Amino acid sequence: MLQKLIFLLLLAVIASAQAKDSLSLDELRWKNRLVLTFSDDIEWNRAALSELKKNIEKINDRDIVYFIIGSDTIYSNHQKDLSGAKVRRLKEKFAKDKSNFVVLYGKDGGVKWKNEELDLDHIFNLIDRMPMRQREMREKRTSD
Repeated sequence: MLQKLIFLLLLAVIASAQAKDSLSLDELRWKNRLVLTFSDDIEWNRAALSELKKNIEKINDRDIVYFIIGSDTIYSNHQKDLSGAKVRRLKEKFAKDKSNFVVLYGKDGGVKWKNEELDLDHIFNLIDRMPMRQREMREKRTSD
């Protein structure tokens, strides 16, 4: 009986620790834009990661957090992970019938763009036309 109680207590502690390490997308709202990619193709994910890393300065300048979500791996520039349940819900919502899929969320938490290919130039141009980004660029110019 005592072993069972200790085991259940240990499970509760582990679950609590995992919950603290997982990211809620609401934590990013009004702070970051979000790019999610979904693919079970390892080479597609590697190419996406390489492209994102090559453009890290532009990504950081636009406050972008990215998650490359594969079948059993997630790559990100954020220190916290998405929970397994959150990943499943996002896949069901956006990529259930697609082999590759990309979603851009704005800082307001709204979906701004969806596509089957990662096109960073298009994403950067789209972000740069957003009113919030326009204001950020004006404020940056006046502070320099």
